[in-house]
Amino acid sequence: MKNVCIVGYGAIGPIHAKALIETENVKFYAVCDNNPERIEKCRKDYDVKAYLDFDEMLSDVEIDCVHICTPHYLHF
Repeated sequence: MKNVCIVGYGAIGPIHAKALIETENVKFYAVCDNNPERIEKCRKDYDVKAYLDFDEMLSDVEIDCVHICTPHYLHF
């Protein structure tokens, strides 16, 4: 089982969340966003860990994979 975190829960993040919960051997484990309202909705809908801080999320050793779902211009 792989624990997955979604970074960015605006337009595309919820689509990834739905796909993750339907995928075998994957657990939708956490969400990270800078908008408290979006992460609270996600946390309530999917019972996942919630992070407002990207660096804090990266330090979580339980996360195996990260989906970057932020707008393209924010990708490095």
